[in-house]
Amino acid sequence: MRLIGDGRQTLDALLADLERRDPSWALAGNAGGIGPGRLALRITDPHGLDRRVGELPARVVTLDENFIVVKRSARLGFSRDLAGYHLYGADLCLVADILGYTSYVIDFHLQHLSPGTKSTDFHAVEAAFRSKWSRAFRSRWLQTTCTLVPISGDRLDRIIGGVAGGAVASLARRLPAASGWKKSPAQ
Repeated sequence: MRLIGDGRQTLDALLADLERRDPSWALAGNAGGIGPGRLALRITDPHGLDRRVGELPARVVTLDENFIVVKRSARLGFSRDLAGYHLYGADLCLVADILGYTSYVIDFHLQHLSPGTKSTDFHAVEAAFRSKWSRAFRSRWLQTTCTLVPISGDRLDRIIGGVAGGAVASLARRLPAASGWKKSPAQ
């Protein structure tokens, strides 16, 4: 990574502008993914000189690992059960999103010297990443001490869970393995 012309003053100004626009930002970088087939970029790399893609700052769902600024007050951390260099930017962005923060590509121009490679190592990390986050985002029922909450990213599952939630909760409390729902005898 090399600075080309933008320096610390430019970076500080861009981050101050981002703070004014969206105080819930936690991560900023110079390359990332907005959605399927859509990127936001401000980079020079082996793929091209002075590339600027998208209207910046652009809110993104992932950031490339070549440059990431983490807002100290967000107190983000990496997943304990993932290792390696690849996809830790995407991991950080998911953690930030779950905690209610946002991620952005900003107009900070850097030169990245590597074109990036998808080696055997990359594919192993990608498989572990997919497995971890598929498990984390699975549909499930969460039993708290006062309610049974259906959790799902699928709209139909949420509708069915919302409609059936009360009946399922009542039934679950009556199952043979249920515990803690009967009132204690008066003492």
